[in-house]
Amino acid sequence: MKDTPVQETWKRPIEFDMKFVLLLYFSLVSSCASLRIAYIEHQAENQPPCGMEDYASGTWVRFDRNTKNYVCCNWDRDQGHGGNQYCQDGMHMRGIENRDFHILNNPLPTFSGDGAPFKYISSGGHSCGCDNQPSTPDRILDFENYQWQPSTCRLEAFDANRFCSMLGNRRVLNVGDSTAVQTSASLMNMIRAGSLDGKGCSPNVQYTLTDSFDISDERNRNVQWNKLDDVYNTNNSAFNHVVSYAIQSSTEEDVVILSSGPHFHSEEQYRQMLNFVKMEIERKRNRDGNRIFLWKTINGGGCGPLGTTDGLQERKAKEFQWDKFPAYDAMAAAVMQSISPSVPVINVSMLYQRGDAHPGAFKKEFDCLHFCSPGPLDETVPIISHVLSKVLQNH
Repeated sequence: MKDTPVQETWKRPIEFDMKFVLLLYFSLVSSCASLRIAYIEHQAENQPPCGMEDYASGTWVRFDRNTKNYVCCNWDRDQGHGGNQYCQDGMHMRGIENRDFHILNNPLPTFSGDGAPFKYISSGGHSCGCDNQPSTPDRILDFENYQWQPSTCRLEAFDANRFCSMLGNRRVLNVGDSTAVQTSASLMNMIRAGSLDGKGCSPNVQYTLTDSFDISDERNRNVQWNKLDDVYNTNNSAFNHVVSYAIQSSTEEDVVILSSGPHFHSEEQYRQMLNFVKMEIERKRNRDGNRIFLWKTINGGGCGPLGTTDGLQERKAKEFQWDKFPAYDAMAAAVMQSISPSVPVINVSMLYQRGDAHPGAFKKEFDCLHFCSPGPLDETVPIISHVLSKVLQNH
């Protein structure tokens, strides 16, 4: 079937006085494509390769898919969970030795894409709650049948072997909340799905949570979220500890991807957080040289029609201040640009147009922040790969 455009170029909903902020808002990477094992030929195949800013303007297009990117696995055990045949049992943790662990007094636990080959990594956010039947490789849901296509440039498909060769012995560490976990799981699973040994370099992809504090017996090696009122609001908060430790303990072999947004409910709080991140990055670089840090924009939020940003205006989005996300992204881009050398921004703002692929789009009054999996988040994996390739070339 011929690709069918869903909507024209993504329109930025927030206008700022400084032109460079507008440019930064969409500064990012290139090489976004269809993340699956079989490559998809794009309508834009005769266009020039994307640069670091032009890929973010484009269209979600429909295509025929013969198989899923990977089977949906999550620790929420939704009806769509793929089960033991396809899914890992728990997550592999590093950095915790006993149940007395507390985040303010110990090195951070990290969760990796390690484990048995040919089995997929679980995520949270009720990512399998978009289906009422167990996920299987040939059970393709409608929202999976779309890919992001830039308007003026060509994006390459994700290649797990090429990505792992590029990464080498480096570690990709995602630092953020549960939405960052979902991004990490997409990257881990795309690597596993595209690797002949069923694992590839997925153990080199790790994440650490900014809103987790201890281990739960109930979830084996997974985390239990214990949200505290002061997690994000004090100078000595757990959030600050997590971010500071992740930045200051990073090595020359690490690629640290930072992100944050949903837990901040005012622009002033978000600005303070960004200034703290800037201070920590500069402190690390002053001591140890130019380490690799990246900033990822917010994954979006709000349930709404495909190809529109109407989800940002729905009741729940306003109640939780998700409608502030585009402004947060612009603020983050400006702060990352003010660091010398600047911190590249992984721009995934096209996800604001995928209000059709949240669990809440299938169950009324349910989760409209996290994404169904597999799905739109898989389109961010080539973006991460592209940005990283450009950064490593110049590092």
